[in-house]
Amino acid sequence: MNTNRRKLYDKLLSGDVADLLRSDLSSQIEEADIELCATGFDNFLLDSDLSELEQHQTNLLKIGAHDSSNVIQAFVAWVQGLECNEREDIFDLHAKNLHKFWTAYDDASCRENPRELAEQAENRPGEQDAPSNGG
Repeated sequence: MNTNRRKLYDKLLSGDVADLLRSDLSSQIEEADIELCATGFDNFLLDSDLSELEQHQTNLLKIGAHDSSNVIQAFVAWVQGLECNEREDIFDLHAKNLHKFWTAYDDASCRENPRELAEQAENRPGEQDAPSNGG
């Protein structure tokens, strides 16, 4: 069992649910951000729906990574606006757009550093669920 999973398992056993939820948010953000920055949206598009991306977009908002969240929101809206046949051949038909979205996300992620923001939110219990002022 990897170290992060072991920590989460131990927290679950100890009943520290609030800490577990924060850790889960942090690990979700870390996994998605690493995958997006490394490979772009390809693996997320291979899923049957866009729910993982939508969850990542919501998580990014919780920690204040608004630029990164906006790129994902625009990407999801763009994909949902495609015709069914275009979605099936998205890699062939829209490689240039996929690259643009990937570059935009990578740039926003480098500026905002969602992984660091998630760690900071983890250290400030409850704040990631508080409403954002003007973001």
